[in-house]
Amino acid sequence: MKTTINYEENLFYIDSIIKTIEQGLTVSIDTEITYEHIKAQFQYIDQALGKIYSSLEETPNIKQKALYIKLLINVKLNYIQLLDRIITNKFDMSPDFEVQMDTYRSIIRNHKTDIDLLKKTIKQDKEHSPEDVISSAELDFLLATSRDSDNDTARN
Repeated sequence: MKTTINYEENLFYIDSIIKTIEQGLTVSIDTEITYEHIKAQFQYIDQALGKIYSSLEETPNIKQKALYIKLLINVKLNYIQLLDRIITNKFDMSPDFEVQMDTYRSIIRNHKTDIDLLKKTIKQDKEHSPEDVISSAELDFLLATSRDSDNDTARN
């Protein structure tokens, strides 16, 4: 069952989670209380961004696709920045994530690769899509409307 993905809203939500985690890590929160939750949030963020990325890649004719790709790139960059700040010990809690550091480095590499591919997609779409393209459904509608108009004119 295919469902409609609300790209802009989902990306806003994911970005809000990233910002909330970052804000939480800037204060002295207790590792015993928050570590597992933050780790689970990172897994969620990674999976959600992966689903959105796949959907954008698999669905060629999305209205405002370039906008959604740009939003996705921005959210991925914010996620990369957060993970990088953890890896480089910018937070008091960073050492608690030591066990996850290799995983986070791998996630960063994967998202950077995705960003490069997304940028190429935007560039290719700009080069290969003329401004005034009419879809086949639009063409059928216009032709049907034209035929109806011609028949009305012929009757009068």
